[in-house]
Amino acid sequence: GIVMIIKPLAALFIVAVLGYPGRTGLTVALGLANIGEFSFILGQVALVNGIIPQEGQSILVGVAMISITLNPLLFGSLDRLESAARSVPWIWNLLDGRAERRRRQVNEATSEQIVATTKPIAIILGYGPVGRLVDGILSDAGLHTVIVEMNLRSINGIVGRGRSAIFGDGTKREILIEAGIRKAEYFVVTVPNTENRQQLVQLAKELHPNVQVVMRARYLADGNAEDDGTVTVYEEGETGLAMARRVMQLREMDPEKIDTFLNAVRQLWRMKS
Repeated sequence: GIVMIIKPLAALFIVAVLGYPGRTGLTVALGLANIGEFSFILGQVALVNGIIPQEGQSILVGVAMISITLNPLLFGSLDRLESAARSVPWIWNLLDGRAERRRRQVNEATSEQIVATTKPIAIILGYGPVGRLVDGILSDAGLHTVIVEMNLRSINGIVGRGRSAIFGDGTKREILIEAGIRKAEYFVVTVPNTENRQQLVQLAKELHPNVQVVMRARYLADGNAEDDGTVTVYEEGETGLAMARRVMQLREMDPEKIDTFLNAVRQLWRMKS
């Protein structure tokens, strides 16, 4: 009860008070609804020092095994739990109310900038190292970039510099609309492990059929199954190609031959250049 009920509820409360979205709170709560192998070490130290009896150590092991086993099942029900919470307005207001108020406050200035700009708009989902690099390059190239990020501190920093940023989950319809997807020319997903990436592409295309989508993927196997015009940049493939290019350059091979060879590899791996 403590591990799988009280601890998750406490985490849910803390995340809600900090002003993060309800889905983030549910994710954190479910992620903490278990104890791992480190508990065995703590339990052993407690047992040796006489803090808990042998029976306590046995209970600890049992709780760890049960909670670790059930945790994937709980995570699998995240969408259902979120839908259930949304269906009860007062519960969802407790979980998401503060985040919604902060989101409206932070996003108001960006909405005005999106309406007023005459530059091509590029929405950038994620503001990690890759997102910051893409943002800097595209901004210097004359595009109006709109950052969509769940880190409120990052959002406040971006908005404080007079730039455009939207606080929220960029996989959600309402957030993409608020970020200006219907006016955007480019939608750049810099987060490598986006869940339901195909659904995200479909949502973006549904909201703006002509938007050009550029996605980041960690592995070649993560690419889109359908040829829907999406450009996917594969970390696995690009790293391999860059390293191979360096070796061939060290051998002083002809640059045209290098390009021809690497382009053939791109075609074989279905990597759009």
